[in-house]
Amino acid sequence: MAALTYVKFGGSRHVWDIVPTTVPELLKYSLATQLVFGQAVTFIKISMLLLTKRIMGDGSKTIRNIIVFGIAFVVASNVSYTLVMIFQCK
Repeated sequence: MAALTYVKFGGSRHVWDIVPTTVPELLKYSLATQLVFGQAVTFIKISMLLLTKRIMGDGSKTIRNIIVFGIAFVVASNVSYTLVMIFQCK
């Protein structure tokens, strides 16, 4: 759906062929797409880490700690990415 909206507002055209009045809408949809993509990637990474934790079961405590640290790191990265994306404009 985002790709169709992107094309509707001229995202598939050369920069010189885009109608200037559609640029703000194009940038809004581009920002929304970037935010949704970041969330999707984060959930995929967390699900892979949780799958690894489940496969390991009652394995070593070191492995479990590494996986928990990985989850915390992914969440922190996502929060920082989201904040940068939201507040990048002045």
